[in-house]
Amino acid sequence: MLELAALGALLREPMHGYALREWLEHYMGTALSANFGAIYPLLRRLTERGLIRRSGSGGRRTVYEITDAGREYWLELMTEEANDSWVNAQARFMTRMWFSDRLAPAQRRQLIMSRIAALRERMNYSFDKATEHVQQSMRGYVQRKLALELDWLEELLAETDAQLEAEGKGEQDEQ
Repeated sequence: MLELAALGALLREPMHGYALREWLEHYMGTALSANFGAIYPLLRRLTERGLIRRSGSGGRRTVYEITDAGREYWLELMTEEANDSWVNAQARFMTRMWFSDRLAPAQRRQLIMSRIAALRERMNYSFDKATEHVQQSMRGYVQRKLALELDWLEELLAETDAQLEAEGKGEQDEQ
């Protein structure tokens, strides 16, 4: 997931390792943890794989920028079906949503629809064994949290559908 986020950040703009870590902590801190012990080895691996390259515009610091191969790989990571645990799936989804404006609307729609399906399934999860007061209270909290995310996603889906419809009308007008 850190790989996805780092490539997405570098897709936005070239930056050096310290700035990348700060950017990830600031914007992605609720979905992932980015420490220097992970960032610099990741930058080395991404460079070795040809997904990013060093650029000469950082003064004393090494600035990294994404390559065409890195853009292609990032898009694969954004659109692949991942088989994560619930916690990791949530973090991966939030990371993907952060960068979803760079996806085609149809791809963003698929991302949203997949998450909606997962949320609905999770909302139906049985809490039969939650018999204690605090457990029941937590169940209510989890259900409200899932419902809030579902409402948000349905709003995003409506916006994305409107964008797709507008693009479709634009294509029809050109014909």
